[in-house]
Amino acid sequence: PTVSDGSEMLSFVNMEHSYMGDLTISLICPNGQSMSVHQQGGGGTNLGVPDQGDGTGPGTGWDYYWSPLATNGTGVDNAGFGGSLPAGTYESAQPFALLEGCPINGAWELEICDSWGADDGYLFEWGVDFGGCDEAGGCLDETACNFDPEAEYDDGSCTYPGCTDAESCNYDESAGCDDGSCLPYDALAGCMDEWACNYNASALCPDASCIYPLIADDCEAGAVACNETTVWNAELQLCECVSEPISNCPTDLNSNGLVEVTDLLILLGDFGLECGE
Repeated sequence: PTVSDGSEMLSFVNMEHSYMGDLTISLICPNGQSMSVHQQGGGGTNLGVPDQGDGTGPGTGWDYYWSPLATNGTGVDNAGFGGSLPAGTYESAQPFALLEGCPINGAWELEICDSWGADDGYLFEWGVDFGGCDEAGGCLDETACNFDPEAEYDDGSCTYPGCTDAESCNYDESAGCDDGSCLPYDALAGCMDEWACNYNASALCPDASCIYPLIADDCEAGAVACNETTVWNAELQLCECVSEPISNCPTDLNSNGLVEVTDLLILLGDFGLECGE
């Protein structure tokens, strides 16, 4: 038998990789015909939960499916800056029609080409479905919200528990059911970017509070802007008065304890005025 209708096929992998932008993933059938489900792109978006140390061990693989019936775009279309591509089903980079005429029996191959040497990943499982089982598909993962014990094969429809409250700092838009893990913004959110000057190691959820160096990539470099009456606050990236009271900090023109842009605007607003006797 041969593949007569590529639209009935489905390709699957369970894998992790720390940079999807350098990958090409292709299916090769026994007679050498091939098609690509992913052709680089997506930048620094991860696949699964990778080992960011690279070379120190496998991370956690996520299930990714490519279907000719998908209408939500390719993995590249759904990639974002950083984070991981959500597990699920996507359109393939090339049409499955390229595999029509392939013999079904024989050795099928999955080829993954990693173009850059700075990242690595692991492939845990992969497979090809040739169709004909539309009525038997479902989610076979017992940890999923929509586990279907009657399904004969996994069709990539699994959704997993997570925080479904959009007001929580760990809201998971891909969650299919709530697992009670939602966390409040006020107490547990903070800057989780280690490159930021106000990185908060105790924060459990990211927010928009990160403050980055004003000069180059050194949080201490801005200290050159301070004088003998001020001291540099590396976390806030501004000069603060050395001591209380505020009268000891003559350049703090609005008397709020900080020397900042507002003080400069006050000075410029008075520029050109003639002082009285």
